[in-house]
Amino acid sequence: MMRPAALPLLLALTPFSCPQRPPDPDPPAPPPAPTDPAFATRDPVWAQRCTLASRLLPSAATGSFARLTPTQREELAALVGRAGLRLPVAVAGARVLLQLPDSHPAGPLELVLAADQDLLAAYLPERKVRVAFRRASLADILDSVPESERTDFELELRPPRPTAPLPGRSIRTRAALARASLRYLPRPESTRGWPIRLRIRAVAPDELGDGEPQPLFQIGLPLLAANGGFGAIDQIGAHIGAPLGWTTTVINDARPSGAPPVLETVVEDRQLARVARLALSTARQGYVAGRTLPERRDTGRQLVAETTLERLRAGGRAVAGLRVRNRSPSSAYIHVDGALVGWVRPRRTMEFKGLPAGYYRVYAVSPTGLRAWGPHDMYIPGPLTLN
Repeated sequence: MMRPAALPLLLALTPFSCPQRPPDPDPPAPPPAPTDPAFATRDPVWAQRCTLASRLLPSAATGSFARLTPTQREELAALVGRAGLRLPVAVAGARVLLQLPDSHPAGPLELVLAADQDLLAAYLPERKVRVAFRRASLADILDSVPESERTDFELELRPPRPTAPLPGRSIRTRAALARASLRYLPRPESTRGWPIRLRIRAVAPDELGDGEPQPLFQIGLPLLAANGGFGAIDQIGAHIGAPLGWTTTVINDARPSGAPPVLETVVEDRQLARVARLALSTARQGYVAGRTLPERRDTGRQLVAETTLERLRAGGRAVAGLRVRNRSPSSAYIHVDGALVGWVRPRRTMEFKGLPAGYYRVYAVSPTGLRAWGPHDMYIPGPLTLN
């Protein structure tokens, strides 16, 4: 018979079948620090600074169909003229710095497109965070599309066709017309894509392009950046030279709605300025690398004051609201009677206040034009759902 004193020793030598906790794995090695030696200093470099001002052109597709007084039409025309966003840009060689203000759905954010590295660096100055992307991700970032639903395209571009000099301007200008066909391939792959056609008409001084790429088109035509489509953008720039502006028509065959609206982009305040090389770097010092861009907490932004919207209809009407439910994976600009009144974040609901009760024409479009809804002729107050 075994003595009790020997029991602990026997238990210590007997193997147990219960699982043992595995040893803690070694911590992953930190990623190598990004380097960009040519732009690692604050030494200045000459850059072309300008502002890209974009707005929808007035048209029957987006304009008001309501019966308005002459005064109300003047108010609406003034509001449409002021509507739109202004984005500061700096270009130095193959580098482009785009500043998205807080009034932009993806802002506040600074984006550096580096053609020499095929890289897009996104900076959050307030948080000192840097996130690296492929340059072709620009369209998704501008549309605020989450990483799990990033898009892909098949692209075909017809060669740009120069047109005759344009009369009736203070300087002789010429235009080039380009057409592109894309097929949008959303994620997940089980979702069917749809075809999109782009019509781009760019205007420049009446002189032949020197064959050099025009980086401004990278910002203005982000849908063409898909699958190496920067070559298509360079074709347009080589034909027309330094642009004064361009118009873009996005024709979404999956959502026919009559004549498609036209987005106009004008290059304003063009000047040469000295910019610190570090501002154009893809590896700014003092920034921590992040995996994804943090999501904004706000649901949207109303860009027009309520007191301004109240003047769009006859006095005495009750002030109402337009409640927009955005169920899509991209941000949506909301145009009322052709005027940009604000935007809604992906899968958020926003109410735009100050609109007098009545009938309006409402058109919604993502910042890049990839997704579009309407125009919808509707009575406000009332809801609008974007699927």
